[in-house]
Order: sequence, then structure tokens, then C-alpha cells
Amino acid sequence: MYKIIIQPNAEKKLAKLPKHWQLKIGRAINLLTIDPFIGKKLHGDHRGSRVLRAWPYRIIYTIDTHRIIIHVLDLGHRKDIYQ
Repeated sequence: MYKIIIQPNAEKKLAKLPKHWQLKIGRAINLLTIDPFIGKKLHGDHRGSRVLRAWPYRIIYTIDTHRIIIHVLDLGHRKDIYQ
């Protein structure tokens, strides 16, 4: 199983969300420990990252297969996250 590391800016954004969204996003992040490749590959500015949908939010993360770690880089509403 992969270990999850959430970056401080992503933690702050998560803490500001209502509790029911926090739980939904938390469940989605826990799914990554089992299968980190379920997210879609990103292109452009976010090349090398992946995105997981927790509607209407998105979780941007990277996978370090050598150290078996997932870095959650950012999360946010689908309309703002890619900007």
C-alpha cells in the first residue's frame, strides 16, 4: 500500500471545506492507497501529475513508485483547480 503525503496548501484548502466534502475527499484519497493509478494523467502545466475526481472537487497528485508514496499537491473545485 502507498503512503499519502498531503502538501500544506492542500491541507489548508481541505480544512476550509464543509465537513461532508472533507469526508468525500478523504475517502477518495484513501482509495489512492490501494490503486494510485485510478486518476487521469494530466498534460500541459501539470504534466507528470494525475487528477482524481471527487465531484465537484479535483485532487491533483503525483506518484513516487520507488518510495511507494503519493504526494497530494493540490485540491479544489473543478472550475478553479486547473488555473
